[in-house]
Amino acid sequence: MIMRNFCLAFVSVFILGSVNLLHAQSLIISEYCEYNHNASEPPTFNHYIELYNPSNKTVDMTHYQLWRARDGGGWNINNGDAVKPLDLTGTLAPQGTYVITRPHSDEKPVIIKGQISWNFLNISGNDAIGLAQKNDSGEFLLIDVIGTPGKAPKTAWAVAGIAKATKDHTLLRKPSVCEPTTDWAKSAGTDAENSQWIVKDENDISDVSQHHAVCGK
Repeated sequence: MIMRNFCLAFVSVFILGSVNLLHAQSLIISEYCEYNHNASEPPTFNHYIELYNPSNKTVDMTHYQLWRARDGGGWNINNGDAVKPLDLTGTLAPQGTYVITRPHSDEKPVIIKGQISWNFLNISGNDAIGLAQKNDSGEFLLIDVIGTPGKAPKTAWAVAGIAKATKDHTLLRKPSVCEPTTDWAKSAGTDAENSQWIVKDENDISDVSQHHAVCGK
């Protein structure tokens, strides 16, 4: 019995250590923008997600996917139909950023130019966003989130004590955040001090593609 308990404890420590090591080498969601205004001049539909590589190693982006949960539904479901997650491509240099946007069109222009676009990124303030990473078995597992699937608010989530912060705002990850988390409540926080995010004004795109952090240096 003592040996069995020792083995279980060893395995648990090994698994937890492996998970922590994986996260230490993982990307994070570093910026989020939801801005959807027909009335602006020109009309602007800046929906984008920025990812950041906090490590000192070049990352193979094919090990990552972007997920979305629409209007309180499950991951990658649109009106009851399954939607293929966005498979990312290319590589990302150390301390580099990778931007995903909704597609640009004349009717719904997107000012931001990212590395890749996704039709399913036509987000509103109550759509959860997830970053998934492929494990050694080839399975994609959720590692970082904005919002919670299946528990969407009517309009948007509060972040850092600011109501409806995920709608018509830009969220910027604080420079001190170097690891992803699937704990949205912890990430969003309840005020500016304990939140992992800085809530910026609507359509503030001044920091996109240039995340500043104290990671991997």
